Amino acid sequence: RNIGIGAAKGDLIAFCDDDVVPDPQWLERLVTPFENQNVASAGGFVRGRNGIEYQWRALLCDACGDDHPLSIDEAQPYTVVPSDGAQFAKMQGTNVAFRASALKQIGGFDVGFRFVLDETDVSKRLADAGYDSAFVPFAQVHHGFAESEQRSDGRVPKTLVDLGASKRRYLEKHAVTSHH
Repeated sequence: RNIGIGAAKGDLIAFCDDDVVPDPQWLERLVTPFENQNVASAGGFVRGRNGIEYQWRALLCDACGDDHPLSIDEAQPYTVVPSDGAQFAKMQGTNVAFRASALKQIGGFDVGFRFVLDETDVSKRLADAGYDSAFVPFAQVHHGFAESEQRSDGRVPKTLVDLGASKRRYLEKHAVTSHH
């Protein structure tokens, strides 16, 4: 991703996975919140294989990398979510766009993450830098979960090593610890 960020010429950079099919108006809808100059990231919704059920919608996250439900008005074109210092909007790399200047300002993606939480780390660092995020309900992709080195085609992890290593990296970077 960092190579792509470095090569990108536009003001916005969008990502979707290689096992998704975006809706025809996906990108047009996904970039709408960037009219607000403080929005640095926007995430769309992710539908599953059957095209009906959602795999992912809007979530908040905290410094421990734990998810928290977020209820938004899904009839609105988008909802801007500022960080409150404790929780921030969690973007999903399956369906996300970023303001290029903000991504470059925070140093892009941390290559120390192996499989998960890399987008969460970016979301946290953007929030810490004072940027807002947005959820865009109608910017949808359909995610087929192709089999990979990390998971089966049924979405079952083949090993927990990479998941654990990424969680550890996230906690080391962001979790508040005390040495008493």
